[in-house]
Parts: sequence; structure tokens; C-alpha cells
Amino acid sequence: MVRDFSEAPCFNIRVKKWIFLLRSFFPKWIFFDDVAPELRLEVSFGKNSASAEWVNALTPVRRSLKNLIVNAGGNYLHACNNHLSHFNSDLTTLEEDRLVTELTTFKITKNMASFQIQERGLAQPPFVFRFRLLVTSAEMPEPHIVLTSPEYEAR
Repeated sequence: MVRDFSEAPCFNIRVKKWIFLLRSFFPKWIFFDDVAPELRLEVSFGKNSASAEWVNALTPVRRSLKNLIVNAGGNYLHACNNHLSHFNSDLTTLEEDRLVTELTTFKITKNMASFQIQERGLAQPPFVFRFRLLVTSAEMPEPHIVLTSPEYEAR
């Protein structure tokens, strides 16, 4: 006797969780259909991040013939930009009673900002930092600030 588990509630929950986790592996293919706004992550850091200037956290992707074959750094930057797209999507669909800081994508972005500051050699722990998500496009004269985080301490 063959049983069909597709109707079981626990099966549907497990499948939905796996689909949610697997979405990070699939990029947004918006660029094939339309010119989309660019998402940018900026950080402010130092002893007092409130008075520090904002710096782009992610470096531009370098394009060269060598990078067609081996391109770990470029793949990382594409994954970061894909994550920012998912983070922006989560922010637009956020329920009113839920805090932004509870989102998994917010926590990943916070860790990504701290990692980028240290990886690029901009500061060494301990330091205080903030990050913000901006949307820029050719139609907008000024970037639109989607979110600015509170201060966090990196150790």
C-alpha cells in the first residue's frame, strides 16, 4: 500500500520551510525584463558612528577575462546583492506588529556590514557601526533611504 503524504500538514510545512531557505540560491532575474533600481548598502563606523561619513560597504564587481573561470569574490558580491534584494522584499512585506530587527535578513545584513568593514580593513574591533539600505536609479536625482539601523558594537 502506497501512502500519499502530500496532504499531511507537517509535510506542507516542511516543504514551505525548504522553499524559503532555497530562495537565497536563486537570483532575482528582473534585469531581463526591466531596468530595476539598484540597492546599495552603506556603513558608518568608528568610535562614534553618528558623526562618521557613510561609505559603500560592497565594492563593485570587477570584470575581466580571468574572472569568467575563477571568480569567488565576484560570486560573493553577487550573493550579497541578491541578499539585499531579498532584504528589501522582506521590508516591503513586513507585518505591522513585527520588528525589523527580528527579520533573519536584517540579522544577516548586520553581520554582512560588520564583516565588510573588517574584511576591507576599514576598522578593527572594537568599533561601533551602523548600516543603511539605499535605492538608487537613473530616474531619481537623490538615493532613497529605505532603512537606517541603530548602532551596533563589533567585537
